[in-house]
This record gives sequence, structure tokens and C-alpha cells, in this order.
Amino acid sequence: MSKLNIYTLGNFEIRNDSVNITEKAKTDSKCWKLFQYLITYRDREVSREDLIMEMGLNENDDPESSLSALMYRLRSKLNDKLKIPPAQKIISTRGCSYTFNQSIDYWLDAEMLEETCQKIRGLLEEGHNSFDEIMELFDKALDLYRGNYLEDAPSHRWVWTARQYYRQLLTSTLQEITEQMQEEKQYSRLWSYYEKIGHQIKFDEDLLIEAIELLLKAGKTGLAFQKYREAEKLFEDNDLIKPPKLVELKTRLPQKNHADPRSYLQEIHSDGEDEGPYICDADTFTRFYELEIRRTRRDLPPRQLVQIDLETSSGKCSGKELADNFFSLLSNQLRNSDIVCRWHECSFVILLVDVTPEDAEKVIERIENSFKAIYDVPDYIELQSEMLELGKTGQKLQF
Repeated sequence: MSKLNIYTLGNFEIRNDSVNITEKAKTDSKCWKLFQYLITYRDREVSREDLIMEMGLNENDDPESSLSALMYRLRSKLNDKLKIPPAQKIISTRGCSYTFNQSIDYWLDAEMLEETCQKIRGLLEEGHNSFDEIMELFDKALDLYRGNYLEDAPSHRWVWTARQYYRQLLTSTLQEITEQMQEEKQYSRLWSYYEKIGHQIKFDEDLLIEAIELLLKAGKTGLAFQKYREAEKLFEDNDLIKPPKLVELKTRLPQKNHADPRSYLQEIHSDGEDEGPYICDADTFTRFYELEIRRTRRDLPPRQLVQIDLETSSGKCSGKELADNFFSLLSNQLRNSDIVCRWHECSFVILLVDVTPEDAEKVIERIENSFKAIYDVPDYIELQSEMLELGKTGQKLQF
């Protein structure tokens, strides 16, 4: 039996090596719900009575037989898909209880997230000086957290409890490393962590407030005010009462005087001095692109527009985790004069400023080589790139 890879953070998946055995399965069926429940409580022996209640079988004419039939279907499904002998059952029987067999060769993202966060806390408690090692581990934790626990599953009590646990695990770990990162003046990297987690976890008031406070400490008052308005609107649009901490935070924010454009624009200028490319959405990228087209009518340094797609032999890549890693790589390896947009999940556009076509090709080659080396990209994933020099051709990229 090859290693069983189980993904629970984000959409539920089971992979046998590179094959997704749940790809065409109805993962919200009772059969897979049973597996998800046993995975969630993998350290327990779950009684038949508990499973009958949690699976909603208690109203059947014969709940015991219904559970036995459901367990048989689950085991048969797993055994057929994984081609394993009956002696290596993934679900073990212990008297009148069932448990996930942890002696098999398996990998579970939720388990790896726990181990990674525990390692970070251990290093912090030891007063470990290896800042790079702690950051590497937290990057790994962010890659593992693809979304809420069993995101596509109905919000049963046990699912919600697990979601809260893993969300709290990630956010509390971020809070623990924040102080050290501030001491190291790693404001840009720390802000990127808050931004990334903020896209996955909504309505975490502590996270929102800490992100704004972080910007204030970094002297980025303009961006702090913008993020405060976004947080305020988030609560207003969802008819939620603003937490007292958020209300109090407003008194610490500068009051914008838009009547004086010089001071306001100067503040925006100081907020934009981070290293790394400018990350934006498709609409903003389009406006920049139109502006750069107009600018190329004058005698200015060359600008290259690059489109990079992650593809498989059968078409567009559907691997969100892999695409997230590629987006992170672009954010880290390009300059602050460049502009990056994630147009679709696996499609990216980049505007390289003051770069010749020859140098742009070298940049693309370096990015592709780094991506394959760092993230162990499978052979069936290809990076398809297309480039045009602004002002030199009437050709248009097809987004």
C-alpha cells in the first residue's frame, strides 16, 4: 500500500500518491462523513452509539444494522480504491467501537499543522535564536492551512469545534511569533502573514485589530487607516456590532485631511516603500496596464508583460496549493518596481519595468527553476509563459 494522503484543511481530499481518489466522489455523503468523523477523532475509540447519533441513523428502523452497512460500504470503498488487503483495514474494530488505524502509512495535513505549530512554540520557549528556522516553519504552517477544516462539509457541531481549534492554533501561533518578528524589523513579512491568514479567516476581531496595530507600529498610518475602514465595513455589511477594541483603535488613527493632497500623497508614498512587487487584483492591474501602454508612447525604459499559466497535459492546473506556492514565490522574488496579479487560480500576469526582453526571459527562467526546486513540482505540471514588450507590438495577451 502506498502512502495515504488526507487533506482536511480546505476541501476534503484523499490522495493515493498523485491520484485523487475522492475527485469524483460525493464527499458530503454519509459514507465519507463517517470517515471524516473518525479522522477528526483519530486518537479515540468511537463507540457505535456515538456514531449512530452523529450519522443520523438513530431514526432508522434498525440503527445497528444501518451503521454496520455504512461501515461495510466505507471499508469496501477504501479497499477498492487503494488496493489493500483486508488485513490492513484503515478502519479498525475495537470491541463495540471503531477507530482510525494509525499504524498504516498515512499523511494528514491537520496533524502536520499541529506538529509544525508545536515545533515553533518549542523553539520560542527555548529562546531559540534561529529566526530563519522559525519563519520557515511558519511558512510551512501557512501552506498547510488551505482553508477551514472540512470547508465543504456541513457545519455539524463536531466539524465546527474542529474548525475553531485549527483556526485558533494558527492565529495563536502567529501572535506568538509577532513580537520576535517586530524585534527583527520584519514588518513586511509579518504583514504578509496577516494578509494571507485574513483571506482565509474572516471575522477574527483580534486578528483584524493586531494587523492594524502592526501597521501603526511600522509607521504605515495610511495603510492602517485603509485597513481600519475595510474592517469597519466588514462588520457593518454583515450587521455585526463593532467590537470595543476596534472602536477604541479609531482614536489612535490619524484623521485624513483629503483637502491637502500634498500631505496625503506623501503619506501614501511612505507607505509604499516595502520590498517586493506590488500585488493587486485584476481590475487594478488592467488600469496599470492601460497607463503603461500610454507611457510607452514616450521614450521610456522598456516594459515587459508576462503571462504564466500552471498547466497539466489535460489543460489548466486545478492544484490550489501548488498555485498558492507559485504566487508566494512571485511575491518574494520580484522587485518592488514590478506589478503582479493573480488573474485566475492558476494564471498570473506580471509587469516587469526597465527590463529588456532578454533579461525578462532570464527572470522567467529563474522563477521557473526556483519553483521546481523549492516545491518539488510534479512532472505533469508545466509552466506555460508568454511575453510581449509594451509599445513594440500590437499583439495582446489572452487572459
